[in-house]
Amino acid sequence: MNSTANQPQPCSQHGEDLLVWDYCGGQCNGFFIQVGANHLTDLSLTWWLEQRGGHGLLVDPLPGRCAPIRAARPNSIGWEAAAGAPNQVDEALLQVTKADAWSRLSKLEDPNAAAEKIRVQVRPLDSFCDEPRAPQVDFLAIDVAGMEVQVLAGLDLARRRPALVLLEDHLNGIDQELCLRRAGYRLIKRTGCNNWGLPARAKRPPRPLPRSSACGTACCSANRSANCAACSAARVEAHDCTPHFLPQRI
Repeated sequence: MNSTANQPQPCSQHGEDLLVWDYCGGQCNGFFIQVGANHLTDLSLTWWLEQRGGHGLLVDPLPGRCAPIRAARPNSIGWEAAAGAPNQVDEALLQVTKADAWSRLSKLEDPNAAAEKIRVQVRPLDSFCDEPRAPQVDFLAIDVAGMEVQVLAGLDLARRRPALVLLEDHLNGIDQELCLRRAGYRLIKRTGCNNWGLPARAKRPPRPLPRSSACGTACCSANRSANCAACSAARVEAHDCTPHFLPQRI
């Protein structure tokens, strides 16, 4: 009988949840913030981490998304609102796309992609953290369809100092890199369309743990050349979490 059949499985698109797990040394009882939580589990960067003991803030403005997240993820706080730039407070117009994961506050590149426009609550990311008195941030993930720099500007990075930052980036410019560098961060890795950043003076991440730590079974620790089905399914290219520095672009 497969002992992993009833265990929560990693579900991020490019194995990002496993990389966070590895970076934290197989301990994930820390605090995360995910802006653009969208679906409860589908491609979620933090759902599996929460099943392993993590907790945090989940922010998404789409109506109907937050209620199931709140019900199924009691260890985290779900906000039905948009995170915006420091000067974006009160309400804003959200461009809801047919594939709603691409919805955004700013003008859409393809006007035909819009299904409707709705008004949503919007506030800087810092204000979400202040209300529940968020602790030290271990992992910050922002995926907001091109608005990542604006959302990041709404967080006091010097005060919050997240240990690990993930930003969606389709490489349309270098704004993200400039923003992170000004805040004392460096880019270290790229998975899929996501950039990873660390505080500039942070130590290099440790080598990843054996896969037994991720899937919760002993199959991999017994023989490191063997992998259970859960581990094999979650394997991604360039799994080594030691920094793979991006080319210098500025």
